[in-house]
Amino acid sequence: MPTPFRACPVRDTPPEMVPGVTGFTWFNRLGVRLVLLLGLALLPIGLIAMVQTYRMLEDAKARVDASLLGQSLAASANERRQITRTMGLAEALALITPNLLDDPEGCIAYMQDIVARSDSIIFAGFTDMTGTLTCGSRGTGRVLSTPEAAQGYVAAATTNVTISLQTAVTNTAAVLIRRPVFDGATGLGYVTVTLPYGTVSSGRRLEELAVPFDVLTFDVTGTPLSSAMGLESAENRLPANRALANLATDNGAVFEDVDKVGRKRIFSVVPVVSGQIFALGVWPINAWRVGLGGYLTAMAFPALMWLASLTVAYVAVHRLVIRHIRTLRRNIRTFGAVRRIRGIENPKDMPAELREVSEAFVTLTEKVLRDEADQENMLHEKDVLLKEVHHRVKNNLQLIASITSMQIRRTTNPEARFLLRRLQDRVLGLATVHRSLYQASVLSKIRADEVITDLARQLSRSAALPEAPVDFMLKTEPVMLYPDQAVPLSLLVTEAITNAYKYIGRPPGGVPWVTLDLQVLDNGQVQLSVNNSTGPALNDPDDPQVSGLGSQLIAAFVMQLGGTVESGPTPDDAFQLRVTFTRADFTSEQDAPAV
Repeated sequence: MPTPFRACPVRDTPPEMVPGVTGFTWFNRLGVRLVLLLGLALLPIGLIAMVQTYRMLEDAKARVDASLLGQSLAASANERRQITRTMGLAEALALITPNLLDDPEGCIAYMQDIVARSDSIIFAGFTDMTGTLTCGSRGTGRVLSTPEAAQGYVAAATTNVTISLQTAVTNTAAVLIRRPVFDGATGLGYVTVTLPYGTVSSGRRLEELAVPFDVLTFDVTGTPLSSAMGLESAENRLPANRALANLATDNGAVFEDVDKVGRKRIFSVVPVVSGQIFALGVWPINAWRVGLGGYLTAMAFPALMWLASLTVAYVAVHRLVIRHIRTLRRNIRTFGAVRRIRGIENPKDMPAELREVSEAFVTLTEKVLRDEADQENMLHEKDVLLKEVHHRVKNNLQLIASITSMQIRRTTNPEARFLLRRLQDRVLGLATVHRSLYQASVLSKIRADEVITDLARQLSRSAALPEAPVDFMLKTEPVMLYPDQAVPLSLLVTEAITNAYKYIGRPPGGVPWVTLDLQVLDNGQVQLSVNNSTGPALNDPDDPQVSGLGSQLIAAFVMQLGGTVESGPTPDDAFQLRVTFTRADFTSEQDAPAV
C-alpha cells in the first residue's frame, strides 16, 4: 500500500469586490425636489398674502360690527329719545322745585298738571332727604326711600334711571327717572318722573329697519325695559350663555351666541343712556358678519394660489426639462440593454442645452458601437487563432502519443513498456484538455467534468486487466475551471486512476472495482475522490511497474491546484484518494506555483 500523502494548504483567494448601487428614492427625484424648493421660495409670499387677507377680514369684521352697533343704536333711537325727553323734563322740574316748595298746594297742583298734560308720564313728585314724598301728583306724605338712599341719589348729582317692577305710589311696574334737587350747593332731595313699564318703545315695526329681529332695552341690573317684538316673549330672544347685567357696558359689543330656544344669533349691545340704559340688538346669523367659514374660505384662497403656482412651475419644468431627461434616460437604458440607438424626438421642442446633451449621447453611442464592433472582430480573430493553436497542439500531442505507441510495440523490456505507456497516458491527457479547449465556445474556461469523463474512460480501457475484469464507476457534476487548474486536474486524474488500477485488490466474494467522483461542495469547493477495492493484489508487488513516481506527481499537481489531499483506507475496506480545492480565477504563469 502507498504511504498516505501529506495535506497541502489551500490558497485563499479574496472574493471580487462589487461596488454598491444606490437606487432612486422619492426625495431624490428632480420633480419632488423642485416642488419643495419652489414651495419654500413661494412660502413667504403665501404667508404675506394670508396675513394681509387676515387683516382685511379683521377690518371688514370691525366695520360690520360698527355697522351693527350703529343700526342697533338707530333702532333704539325712539327709546333713547323718549327717555332723554323725560330726563330733560326731570332736570327742568329739579330746577323749578326749590321755588315750589314754599307753596305745598301749588307744588302738588303743578305736579298733577305735568302728569295730566303728558300721555306717557304717570307720576311726578319731589322726595326730601328723609325719603318722604313732600310734593307729588299723588301719594304725598308717603315714605318712598330710606334717608341713606335719598342722600345717595343727591350725592351722585346725576340723573338716575331705574326700572321698578312695583312702585310704592302707583303699585305698577314703571321706569323711574330721578334727578337731585339743589338750592345753591345744598341738596334738598330729588324729583321722580315715572313712565309706565312697557310703553317705552320704538313706535314703529322693525321690518322698516330691515335687519334686526328685535331691539330690547334694559337697565344696568339686566331688567328688560322694552322690546320691539313685545316683552312677553323677550325672554326667548335673550342670549343663552350671557346675562344681561354682564352686557351693560358703554363700549358696545358684538358677539355670536344662541338664544334661549337654541337659535344661532348675532347680538349687539349699545348704550342708550350712558351707564344706565342699554339696547340689545338681535340679528340673524348671516347679518354680513364674517364667521369662521368666511375666514377659512378667505384664508384658503392664498393657499390655493400657492398650490397653483407650484403646479404651474412643476408643469413648466416637467415639460421643458424632466420629460426630456426621462427620454434621455430611456435611450441610455435601451442602449445599455440592447445596444440600440434611439433618435431625438422633436428636437425643436427641446431646450438647446438638453439638445446638445442628447446629440452628444448619440455621437457617443455611435462611437461605442464602432469600437465594440472593432473589438468583436479582434476577439473573433483571437479566438480563431487560439482554437487553431489548441488544435495544432492537440494534433502534435496525438502524434507524440502515436509515436510512443509504435515504440511500445517494438520494445520488449516490460519496465520500458510500462514507462512508455504511462508517458502515453499523460500525453493523451494533455491532448484531451486541448481538444476540449478547441471545441469549447468560451476559450477561457473548460468543462472539467467532461474532460475528466473522457480521460477516465480512456484510462479505464488502457489500464484494464485482461485476466481480471474491473468495474469502473464514474460520477461527475458540472464544474467550470480555467486552464491553469484544468490541466493539473486532468493530469491528477490520470495519475490517480493509474495508481488505483496499480494497487487494486480483489474484495472477498466480489469483483474488483474503481470509482471516480467529482462534485461541488456546499461551500463552493470542488472535491475529487478516486476509490479502489482492496484485497489480494491483482498486480505483482515486486513488479517494476510499482515505482512510486505517481504519488510524487499527484502531490505536485495538488500543489498546483492549491488544494489538500487525503489518502488512506476507508471503513468499507477500500482505498481512497480525496483532493479538495477552491476554484480560482485565472493566474499568470509567473504567479503559478512551481512543481
